[in-house]
Amino acid sequence: MYQIAHILERAHSVELAKNATLKMQAETLRNSLLSSISHDLRNPLATLVGAAYILIRHAGFVVTHRQLLEKVWGPSYVEHNHYLRIYMGQLRHKLEADPARPKYLLTEAGVGYCLSEGEGI
Repeated sequence: MYQIAHILERAHSVELAKNATLKMQAETLRNSLLSSISHDLRNPLATLVGAAYILIRHAGFVVTHRQLLEKVWGPSYVEHNHYLRIYMGQLRHKLEADPARPKYLLTEAGVGYCLSEGEGI
């Protein structure tokens, strides 16, 4: 019984450490990218950074169109899905070896986008 409890405790500790590392990496990326640009998230480079930051923070999970639009552009833009198609295409060109066959920035049709947790991100 002690061994099972110890293994579960160890697994939980490893998961907490992984989450802390991911948060730290996302924050470091965000800070370094945003330090060189305007804080207005409506300019193109800042928009890509803002969208990437949100996807990194939620890696492995689908982020809805509405969530991305609200967090990057603000609440008055939640119905402007065409912005996402444009900027996600640009982001995909920066991330993917073959943007036509993405491995990392995945589209959930009619729902949103997901940043894969796969190796090499």
